[in-house]
Amino acid sequence: MEKKARSALRRFRRVQEFLGTTEVAGTKVKRDELSEVVQEMSSSGEEQDASDRLARGETARQRALRGAVWNRHMVPISRIARRTLGVPGMDTKFFLPPKRADNEAILAAARGMAQAAEQHAQAFAQQGLPAEFLTDFRSAIDALAGALTVRVQGLRRRKTSREALAELVKRGVAAVDVLDAIVTPRLEDQPEVLAAWKSVKRPGEPGGGSGGGAVVEVDITPVVKVA
Repeated sequence: MEKKARSALRRFRRVQEFLGTTEVAGTKVKRDELSEVVQEMSSSGEEQDASDRLARGETARQRALRGAVWNRHMVPISRIARRTLGVPGMDTKFFLPPKRADNEAILAAARGMAQAAEQHAQAFAQQGLPAEFLTDFRSAIDALAGALTVRVQGLRRRKTSREALAELVKRGVAAVDVLDAIVTPRLEDQPEVLAAWKSVKRPGEPGGGSGGGAVVEVDITPVVKVA
């Protein structure tokens, strides 16, 4: 969960705790909505964390598979073709793209190289490549393509969970705003409790961030009912 969402979730929980110990008439509907938001944010936060971990893991796996396609297959095939086969046009047929090219460019070049190498498979084997080098090459290409697909799915899942959290934060902020409109007038004759409410409901951390000011410490452990 990102910093902004974590801060909002802590704020919503502070409001829940305050209204759990200081009962204010007319707040049930929005308290219930806020409870739903907190529960859904917790679940979405877990989903986002899982998505982040999956994306990082798939990124590392994709890099390893890309390195294997490049180093174990493309470079040896290209070098052998250009240096030893002595067939005209090898520089063009087995040209290596820039190593920093994007994944789709690398995949396209690898597939084209595999297709071109098939025409000279015996010559490559005579130069020292394993007899099954084409099968291994195509397997490596397929593995990289599969890893890229999984990574894209993970990034999409990550984006979806981030968007869901953003909407939940909006709902929670709206609920707290309505609660503030209900609670503040009912606490006007209890200045210490009102000060505590203002502290817990403000955005950011109590006493810091947005709104500033020192934390107001008020003992609200006993349930206080405010009509």
